[in-house]
Amino acid sequence: MNKQEELQQDHETASGNRTIRFQEALANIPSEQAALTTLNDELDAQLKIEDFIVKSREANHPKFKAWGSIALSGAGIVISLAVGFASLFNVIQTRKTYTLEERKAQADLILKAIGKNEDETQANLKALMEVGLLRLDLQKIEILRVLKPAKSAP
Repeated sequence: MNKQEELQQDHETASGNRTIRFQEALANIPSEQAALTTLNDELDAQLKIEDFIVKSREANHPKFKAWGSIALSGAGIVISLAVGFASLFNVIQTRKTYTLEERKAQADLILKAIGKNEDETQANLKALMEVGLLRLDLQKIEILRVLKPAKSAP
Protein backbone atom coordinates (compact mmCIF):
# COMPACT_ATOMS: atom_id res chain seq x y z
CA MET A 1 0.00 0.00 0.00
CA ASN A 2 1.51 3.35 -1.00
CA LYS A 3 1.37 6.61 0.96
CA GLN A 4 -1.61 8.01 -0.94
CA GLU A 5 -3.69 4.88 -0.35
CA GLU A 6 -2.80 4.99 3.36
CA LEU A 7 -3.91 8.62 3.55
CA GLN A 8 -7.19 7.81 1.80
CA GLN A 9 -7.82 4.90 4.15
CA ASP A 10 -7.11 7.07 7.21
CA HIS A 11 -9.44 9.76 5.86
CA GLU A 12 -12.26 7.28 5.26
CA THR A 13 -11.93 5.94 8.80
CA ALA A 14 -11.89 9.43 10.27
CA SER A 15 -14.71 10.60 7.98
CA GLY A 16 -17.25 8.34 9.66
CA ASN A 17 -16.20 9.61 13.07
CA ARG A 18 -16.47 13.24 11.91
CA THR A 19 -19.97 12.64 10.54
CA ILE A 20 -21.10 11.23 13.88
CA ARG A 21 -19.46 14.14 15.72
CA PHE A 22 -21.19 16.69 13.43
CA GLN A 23 -24.58 15.00 13.93
CA GLU A 24 -24.14 15.02 17.72
CA ALA A 25 -23.03 18.67 17.64
CA LEU A 26 -26.03 19.59 15.52
CA ALA A 27 -28.39 17.84 17.92
CA ASN A 28 -26.80 19.56 20.96
CA ILE A 29 -26.67 23.11 19.56
CA PRO A 30 -29.00 25.59 21.09
CA SER A 31 -30.61 28.03 18.74
CA GLU A 32 -27.57 30.31 18.76
CA GLN A 33 -26.76 31.69 15.31
CA ALA A 34 -22.97 31.77 15.85
CA ALA A 35 -22.78 28.08 16.80
CA LEU A 36 -24.87 27.07 13.76
CA THR A 37 -22.67 29.18 11.47
CA THR A 38 -19.52 27.57 12.84
CA LEU A 39 -20.95 24.07 12.40
CA ASN A 40 -22.11 24.98 8.91
CA ASP A 41 -18.61 26.19 8.01
CA GLU A 42 -17.11 22.96 9.34
CA LEU A 43 -19.59 20.87 7.34
CA ASP A 44 -18.83 22.88 4.17
CA ALA A 45 -15.13 22.32 4.69
CA GLN A 46 -15.71 18.59 5.20
CA LEU A 47 -17.82 18.36 2.02
CA LYS A 48 -15.15 20.18 0.03
CA ILE A 49 -12.54 17.73 1.34
CA GLU A 50 -14.79 14.78 0.37
CA ASP A 51 -15.32 16.30 -3.09
CA PHE A 52 -11.56 16.76 -3.49
CA ILE A 53 -10.96 13.11 -2.54
CA VAL A 54 -13.57 11.90 -5.05
CA LYS A 55 -12.01 14.00 -7.82
CA SER A 56 -8.56 12.78 -6.80
CA ARG A 57 -9.71 9.17 -7.13
CA GLU A 58 -11.23 9.89 -10.53
CA ALA A 59 -7.91 11.33 -11.63
CA ASN A 60 -6.02 8.31 -10.29
CA HIS A 61 -8.41 5.81 -11.86
CA PRO A 62 -9.47 7.23 -15.23
CA LYS A 63 -12.39 5.72 -17.05
CA PHE A 64 -10.36 4.80 -20.11
CA LYS A 65 -8.54 2.13 -18.09
CA ALA A 66 -11.80 0.26 -17.69
CA TRP A 67 -12.69 0.68 -21.36
CA GLY A 68 -9.14 -0.11 -22.48
CA SER A 69 -9.47 -3.82 -21.74
CA ILE A 70 -12.83 -3.96 -23.52
CA ALA A 71 -11.40 -2.20 -26.58
CA LEU A 72 -8.34 -4.45 -26.59
CA SER A 73 -10.41 -7.60 -26.38
CA GLY A 74 -12.66 -6.28 -29.18
CA ALA A 75 -9.62 -5.61 -31.34
CA GLY A 76 -8.35 -9.09 -30.52
CA ILE A 77 -11.64 -10.60 -31.67
CA VAL A 78 -11.55 -8.64 -34.93
CA ILE A 79 -7.97 -9.72 -35.60
CA SER A 80 -8.83 -13.34 -34.76
CA LEU A 81 -11.78 -13.26 -37.15
CA ALA A 82 -9.60 -11.81 -39.90
CA VAL A 83 -6.99 -14.52 -39.38
CA GLY A 84 -9.73 -17.16 -39.34
CA PHE A 85 -11.24 -15.94 -42.61
CA ALA A 86 -7.78 -15.77 -44.20
CA SER A 87 -7.12 -19.34 -43.08
CA LEU A 88 -10.48 -20.49 -44.42
CA PHE A 89 -9.76 -18.81 -47.76
CA ASN A 90 -6.37 -20.51 -47.84
CA VAL A 91 -7.95 -23.92 -47.19
CA ILE A 92 -10.50 -23.37 -49.95
CA GLN A 93 -7.79 -22.33 -52.40
CA THR A 94 -5.68 -25.33 -51.44
CA ARG A 95 -8.61 -27.68 -52.05
CA LYS A 96 -9.25 -26.12 -55.45
CA THR A 97 -5.57 -26.41 -56.34
CA TYR A 98 -5.51 -30.04 -55.21
CA THR A 99 -8.61 -30.84 -57.28
CA LEU A 100 -7.13 -29.19 -60.37
CA GLU A 101 -3.81 -30.99 -59.93
CA GLU A 102 -5.64 -34.30 -59.49
CA ARG A 103 -7.63 -33.72 -62.68
CA LYS A 104 -4.45 -32.74 -64.50
CA ALA A 105 -2.71 -35.94 -63.35
CA GLN A 106 -5.68 -38.05 -64.47
CA ALA A 107 -5.72 -36.35 -67.86
CA ASP A 108 -1.99 -37.07 -68.17
CA LEU A 109 -2.59 -40.74 -67.29
CA ILE A 110 -5.38 -40.96 -69.86
CA LEU A 111 -3.14 -39.50 -72.56
CA LYS A 112 -0.40 -42.00 -71.68
CA ALA A 113 -2.91 -44.87 -71.74
CA ILE A 114 -3.83 -44.26 -75.37
CA GLY A 115 -2.90 -47.32 -77.38
CA LYS A 116 -2.56 -48.06 -81.08
CA ASN A 117 -6.23 -48.95 -81.39
CA GLU A 118 -9.50 -48.53 -79.49
CA ASP A 119 -9.37 -51.94 -77.78
CA GLU A 120 -5.84 -51.34 -76.47
CA THR A 121 -6.86 -47.90 -75.18
CA GLN A 122 -9.92 -49.40 -73.48
CA ALA A 123 -7.84 -52.17 -71.88
CA ASN A 124 -5.25 -49.67 -70.60
CA LEU A 125 -7.94 -47.40 -69.12
CA LYS A 126 -9.68 -50.37 -67.43
CA ALA A 127 -6.37 -51.54 -65.96
CA LEU A 128 -5.65 -48.07 -64.55
CA MET A 129 -9.17 -47.93 -63.13
CA GLU A 130 -8.86 -51.36 -61.48
CA VAL A 131 -5.64 -50.46 -59.66
CA GLY A 132 -7.19 -47.19 -58.47
CA LEU A 133 -5.11 -44.74 -60.49
CA LEU A 134 -8.11 -43.44 -62.44
CA ARG A 135 -11.55 -42.55 -61.16
CA LEU A 136 -13.59 -43.42 -64.20
CA ASP A 137 -16.65 -45.55 -64.73
CA LEU A 138 -17.10 -47.93 -67.64
CA GLN A 139 -19.31 -45.46 -69.48
CA LYS A 140 -16.53 -42.84 -69.54
CA ILE A 141 -14.00 -45.45 -70.64
CA GLU A 142 -16.26 -46.27 -73.58
CA ILE A 143 -16.28 -42.59 -74.51
CA LEU A 144 -12.49 -42.27 -74.17
CA ARG A 145 -11.58 -45.44 -76.05
CA VAL A 146 -11.80 -43.63 -79.40
CA LEU A 147 -8.85 -41.39 -78.54
CA LYS A 148 -5.99 -41.64 -80.96
CA PRO A 149 -2.31 -40.99 -80.19
CA ALA A 150 -1.24 -37.49 -81.05
CA LYS A 151 0.91 -37.06 -84.06
CA SER A 152 4.35 -35.97 -83.01
CA ALA A 153 5.50 -32.62 -84.28
CA PRO A 154 8.24 -32.74 -86.95
